[in-house]
Amino acid sequence: MMTFQQKNNTEISETSKFQFAVIGAGAMATAIVKGLLNKNIYKASEIIFLSRSQEKLEKQNKELGIAITTSYDELKKQVADDAFLLLGVKPQVMPIALEGLIGIKDSNKIISVAAGIKISTIEKKFPENKIFRVMPNTPAQISKAASAVSYNAKSSKESIAKVKEIFSAIGICVGVNEKDLDAVTALSGSGPAYVFLMTEAMTNAGIKLGLSKEVAETLARQTVYGAASLMIESGESAQVLRKKVTSPNGTTQAGIENFQANNFEEIV
Repeated sequence: MMTFQQKNNTEISETSKFQFAVIGAGAMATAIVKGLLNKNIYKASEIIFLSRSQEKLEKQNKELGIAITTSYDELKKQVADDAFLLLGVKPQVMPIALEGLIGIKDSNKIISVAAGIKISTIEKKFPENKIFRVMPNTPAQISKAASAVSYNAKSSKESIAKVKEIFSAIGICVGVNEKDLDAVTALSGSGPAYVFLMTEAMTNAGIKLGLSKEVAETLARQTVYGAASLMIESGESAQVLRKKVTSPNGTTQAGIENFQANNFEEIV
């Protein structure tokens, strides 16, 4: 039997009941757990990781003091009746994870962050459970994520509010219909990569204009950071802020007109 372990390899007693279980120990799952601990939504003693990678598990155990296991059977014995189970595995591993969780209580609540896996797919295995599908993004690693959540008909107001609280620990969380999650994936899920691409292009443009790589990169990063912060803190729309910085017949206007002539908005 696989024993559960906490920090310093101290075994957890058989009477322990975990309130939050994480299947998978990758970057997103780890970011979510760190957010929960930082916001005191759950204590380390209330969380357990399950993964096939003993190396990743040992890292979580050492760094976070989280209980670990490689056994689905032992996990199912130890989670509380009303525990949340976070499916933090890649989409191609989801069938294995769902099969492993067969036998959980109907009162256990399931959260999936796997892109493209519909609630109905999970419901086929767990028709009586409350099921949530969430699309966070990579800024979760610094608690600046944009997450969107949808849920099945079994979910209660209390459980929906709790899931939003969980994902608010790593940024912001909004509720959407499941049919809109593809749009969320395109906008905020993939969006950071597009911002990084634009920042990369701005940096390279600065270098071509004669700036050093260090100066160009520093200015590009701070420009993106400052513009994003201004949008959030001012409360004004991107359109209003754009117009404020665009002087008539100035260099900024010339740049924007060049973007528009090259179908910038259509490309995005």
